[in-house]
Amino acid sequence: MKRAIVLGLSALFLLACEETPAPAPAASAKPVTATSAAAPPKLTITPVVNAEVTDEALPTIEDFEDEADKEITTANLEKELEALEKEIGAAP
Repeated sequence: MKRAIVLGLSALFLLACEETPAPAPAASAKPVTATSAAAPPKLTITPVVNAEVTDEALPTIEDFEDEADKEITTANLEKELEALEKEIGAAP
């Protein structure tokens, strides 16, 4: 019984997967000529002269510590924290 079902399904799959021929192009279609096709634009690639990044060029926590120590005090801590949370979109 299982063999009959498997053979029947296999036959259906084979019929469903049968390749159909592509339709012939219409006789009224215009052939594309080299003059009617636009030439692709020429790309200009400029090499990067100095792509090397040094550690000194990257900002780190230490770069902002002195500035934060001067601007943020115990008196304005809550105000600064609320401003930072609002800036990054975090809810308290």
